Amino acid sequence: MATKKKTGSKEPKPKASKAATAKPATTPRKAKGSVTRAAKTKPATKRAAKLTTKAPKKTVSASKTKVSRARTGTPAPKAKRTSVKKSAASALLSTVAESVVALDPTAPSQAATEVAQPTTSAVDSLPPAEPTAPIVKPIFRRVGNAWMKFDPSDLDGIAKADAEAAAIAANPELAPPPPPAPKRPEPRHQVQPRTQQQQQQRSAAAVLDDTPEQLGDEGDGDDQDDAQSWDDAADRHHTPDPPAPIEQLSGVLDISSHEARLRQFGGNGWMPAHDEPQVPMELVQRFNLRNGNQVTVNAQMVRVRKRRGPKKLRRMVVGVESVEGLEPSVWAARPPYGELTSIDPQPRMHLEYRGCPPACRLIDLFCPIGFGTRGLIVAPPKAGKTILLQQIAHGIKHNHPQVEVIALLIDERPEEVTDFRRNVPALVLASSNDQDLERHTQMGIMAIERARRLFEAGKDVVVLLDSLTRLGRAFNNNRRYSTGGRTMSGGLDSRALEIPKQLFGAARKAEEGGSLTIIATCLVDTGSRADQVIFEEFKGTGNMELILDRSIAERRVYPAINLAASGTRKEHLLMGERELKTMTALRRRLMSMPPFVQVEQLVAAVNRSPDNETLVRGSGG
Repeated sequence: MATKKKTGSKEPKPKASKAATAKPATTPRKAKGSVTRAAKTKPATKRAAKLTTKAPKKTVSASKTKVSRARTGTPAPKAKRTSVKKSAASALLSTVAESVVALDPTAPSQAATEVAQPTTSAVDSLPPAEPTAPIVKPIFRRVGNAWMKFDPSDLDGIAKADAEAAAIAANPELAPPPPPAPKRPEPRHQVQPRTQQQQQQRSAAAVLDDTPEQLGDEGDGDDQDDAQSWDDAADRHHTPDPPAPIEQLSGVLDISSHEARLRQFGGNGWMPAHDEPQVPMELVQRFNLRNGNQVTVNAQMVRVRKRRGPKKLRRMVVGVESVEGLEPSVWAARPPYGELTSIDPQPRMHLEYRGCPPACRLIDLFCPIGFGTRGLIVAPPKAGKTILLQQIAHGIKHNHPQVEVIALLIDERPEEVTDFRRNVPALVLASSNDQDLERHTQMGIMAIERARRLFEAGKDVVVLLDSLTRLGRAFNNNRRYSTGGRTMSGGLDSRALEIPKQLFGAARKAEEGGSLTIIATCLVDTGSRADQVIFEEFKGTGNMELILDRSIAERRVYPAINLAASGTRKEHLLMGERELKTMTALRRRLMSMPPFVQVEQLVAAVNRSPDNETLVRGSGG
């Protein structure tokens, strides 16, 4: 048989006997190896045919070897995997089954297998299943105002419904009337009717929902535009009232960290009120609105959504008509305060007018004021600084009526505030000494911001501040602004004067047009070390200084001006050449006199001449 394998015979090998099955495991391995070596030298078709023919024999031999090893208890070596085709696998299974039955009497017989698995004839002998009835779908037809379901066998009903539908299609008047609308369910709890004042316009409320800020929040963090967790039964079961009427208002914009309000001016000045209109941040960003803008807006009552509780009625701004007297688009194109070019104060701002007090004429001669001047009036207590500010305001309004004058009184006596409002032609913004520190600081910031917005609009503005020392005290005692961590001499915080310096330094003349003039008073000789430190911090920051003398005021000589110590920087830009020479010679002549004698002599000369021009000509002549 080995010789036949080597010669590559194509005849199939006879079936192996039981003795051949008990051969060692090496015999089929040699035959397998010899077949493989022989197949390498033959064409692919002959090799495939030989493998197909000998596959059943090799598999049967291997299965018999497993049975013999199972009887003797010898472990079988690991055999290599052999790929067998499907036809060869079926023949292999039948051969293995016959071998197992012949060798193992305990294996189930063919009869037992047939009993366990019923034959095809047994299955055919079962009774046939009952046929399933076909599914009949109903037919729907419209009868009147409803759809009716008909059985397919009800031909009369279907024909009648079709005839009725055709008649209605030909003549629509035959159609039955529509059924009545269902009644709305009654609310579980009693609903209070709403009045016209409690109704809002939905379109105005949409502006609130589009903005990410907490519009309508009074500072308690309770309002949310996109949250509504309360029962809205009143809206569901009642017809809304007509929208609230739109009213036109004018006020000053106050923008804080979380909201914007329209502040109103009343008899007490700039006082917050509970019904102040709220400005959506979307309008602020669209028109480039800034803190302190004077705006004319359209407002109406709007019901703002809240997280808890019912909706709250509130005045809301729904449109902007004008900003600082300009169209909103024109204002949005104007440059901001920080982008304006600052130049020297000029031209001259005259205070002299017919019948004016001597103080106005003396200031024009010795301390001229220009448009954009940053002036500092240094005064001890009871030196007449408040009266001097009133006289300056009258002189400016008399000679320059187009100038906007703002009187800012910080920590002032209440009677002085009343006197200013009654006798000074200016916008008086006051915070008396019976109010808290927050009011003092808020008033100072808002007044200067208002002046900046007027300056940006190209107008000339004058701010009369009384006093800069009290404003510095308010910022020093307010914990919000005194956060430097270091204390200077007199108990002054290192950062307490940061904002007051910015406010006083806002005065300037713009090359593009407009000016901001600030005349501020500063207290000295009060016995307070802090007041002296505040004066030293502001000393030299202005371009005009007017020094008042307490000794002159004690002699009841007014104005109590120390003429030798007072003056203006770059006064040649404000005075003519002849006037400048005359005033220089007059200063030299007055240096040899005591301060009160200087004022007495000059007041007498002013009273003798009708105006300053005549006085200068006579002194120079």
